Amino acid sequence: MSVSDISEAQYNAISAGAATEKSLGLVGTAVKAAKAGFTDTATAVDGLTTVYNSFQGAVDYDTISDQMLQTQNYGKTTFGELASSIGQVTPVANSLNVSTGELFSSIAILTKNGINTSSAITGLKAAYSNILKPTADASKVAKQLGIDFSSTHLKAVGWTKFMEEIKEKTNGDADAMASLFGSVEALNSMTVLAGAGFEDFTSCLGEMNSAAGLTQESYEKMLTPAERWQIALNKIKNIGIQVGEK
Repeated sequence: MSVSDISEAQYNAISAGAATEKSLGLVGTAVKAAKAGFTDTATAVDGLTTVYNSFQGAVDYDTISDQMLQTQNYGKTTFGELASSIGQVTPVANSLNVSTGELFSSIAILTKNGINTSSAITGLKAAYSNILKPTADASKVAKQLGIDFSSTHLKAVGWTKFMEEIKEKTNGDADAMASLFGSVEALNSMTVLAGAGFEDFTSCLGEMNSAAGLTQESYEKMLTPAERWQIALNKIKNIGIQVGEK
């Protein structure tokens, strides 16, 4: 990149809450993610910082980028679509100890099954809200089925195990699922995740956990010969600036 482009992207990164000492590294990740994710650097910076800030720095920028690109590859979405909507669900996901890998795997499976990105994220948020504040009917049905339908239990066992328990206890019963997840958005999402899509979810989660380096790999695959030449020219220009400064 040219120095002026880097400066603008770095300013945006710091404005989005990135620590100054980490901002240049974030820009490097965002540039590669934008190329591989069919979006622009500003959108990539926005998406990466949103997840990083919501999870309070528990996951680094490179890992977040790798997981978002894995979601793009496994599901039917793009990095840009994820970046634009992910902030709706990350705060509540973190509060319930849902890992970024579990969160992005859930979105990948939902989009793979025909739910658009924004609706998938809205559905997950609704499902988490139903667990945080279950209705009287949900609590009654959960007790009858032997399900600990509470945020405390979800935090203790994790999102994957929680969904597995729902799948086993409801055995695909539509009425039981409707009682547990009252909103249409939540029901649509959980019917997939705690139903026919659960095995696919666990498969995706396995790939998500081994996605390290995907951003760099994807970026290099996307570069055209002309872009590689432009990179070489920019490096020469940047070296010239450094020499001039010295």
